[in-house]
Amino acid sequence: MANGYGMTEGLGSMTSLDDPLEVVCHTVGKPPCPGDEYKIVDDQGQELPPGKEGELIARGPCISRGYYKAEEFNRVAFNADGFFFTGDLAMFDQDGHLKITGRKKDMILRGGENISAAEVEELILSCPKVEQVAVVGMPDPVLGEKACAFIKPKGGEIVTLEELVAFLKGKGIASFKLPERIEIITDFPLTSIGKIDKKLLRDWIIKNI
Repeated sequence: MANGYGMTEGLGSMTSLDDPLEVVCHTVGKPPCPGDEYKIVDDQGQELPPGKEGELIARGPCISRGYYKAEEFNRVAFNADGFFFTGDLAMFDQDGHLKITGRKKDMILRGGENISAAEVEELILSCPKVEQVAVVGMPDPVLGEKACAFIKPKGGEIVTLEELVAFLKGKGIASFKLPERIEIITDFPLTSIGKIDKKLLRDWIIKNI
């Protein structure tokens, strides 16, 4: 029995067949390519020690150096040193085994493909019928997550999923990034500093799948 983790961008990790059961059940092992570099960093990009949770970033010969014809997204997805921001929360244990602990709030992982919620939101906001939008991940038993768009239409407008998908396809969006559900909302829940509370939206969609 083994446990593993991977992304289409090229990085991955896997336990060994001779690893103890505890390691197999609670970690995804170690990166297989000795030339790849994996780090856990905080929100300021500072590397964290074993046992501390942060975002997993990686670079190396097995890992993509950028997305094709997506310069703006590449500036967000990679840092100046070429490390790819996975959007996954993780930590290393004291023996160097990788543990995946969650997802950062504005990245959706659909079948191994990363979706930037901000990128999809920007395209949806260009729709003349949309006043405000928030895209969040909703659990899926097969793909892990799918994108759900909470939309506040402009006064009196009606927005359907079919119409929105057609609009986004006309903008050239990759098919795996398309929202697979929309929820019409009159007012967004806000955090104490006035930002859309995506945690509440995710909690709601989990309860109403």
